[in-house]
Amino acid sequence: MEFQLGEIISGLKVRRSLQSLIASHHPCRVKIPNTPFSWEARITEIREEGNCSYLFIDGVRGFEQTLPPLQERKVTLEYADAQIFFCHFHTGVVDASPQSIWVECPEVIYRMQRRAYHRVKATGGTEIIFPLEGEAEVRARVRDYSLGGVAFFAEADLPLKPNDHLKELFLRIPEEGDWFRVEIPLAIVRRVEPPGQNGMNLYALEFLNLEGTMRKRFSQHIAEIQRHLLRKFKKGSPAAELSESLRA
Repeated sequence: MEFQLGEIISGLKVRRSLQSLIASHHPCRVKIPNTPFSWEARITEIREEGNCSYLFIDGVRGFEQTLPPLQERKVTLEYADAQIFFCHFHTGVVDASPQSIWVECPEVIYRMQRRAYHRVKATGGTEIIFPLEGEAEVRARVRDYSLGGVAFFAEADLPLKPNDHLKELFLRIPEEGDWFRVEIPLAIVRRVEPPGQNGMNLYALEFLNLEGTMRKRFSQHIAEIQRHLLRKFKKGSPAAELSESLRA
């Protein structure tokens, strides 16, 4: 992936950015460069040792076996900051155990101008509902969603094309035996794809003007899914299956 640099964070701002990430308990994505391996983990601590600063990241079994040779022991961490802007940095690995990975505190963090939204694979029963002018209400099966938009399948061809606007939509998401309803005043069609292997068209929408309270509740819902996936992932797989469990 090529990164478009919007801002370079350095100096004391690096520490503040990382401390905010630790306090929020939000996971970041850890990648091993030039390999297909990545996973989600939390930065749990910043520790001082002599004149150096180090970060501690949740460990994962089998990590050291996936690292390239000693001179290339590096990882890349990606995360969304408090304003949901995409940040990333590269750092060297100092040591690792099943419980924790010890890396060097970065000197700079790259912050992109575009917003970063964690995309969630929809659970069964998740649907998007919206009216179409002159037609009955549309109810469609959702493939995935994020704070910024949604992708859904439709069996019939819908009269939608890129840049069309839709009003008064809502997502209906199963949640703990009930339903979480996300009200979307306005959305714009960003992509329309022809039928795939499932025989259905795929439509991608971007949300516009999401109301503040609704946006906060939706963000909390997505964050809870992230935490659940992180807890599930930390239970781990046998080391022999690590390549499958870490595959991006």
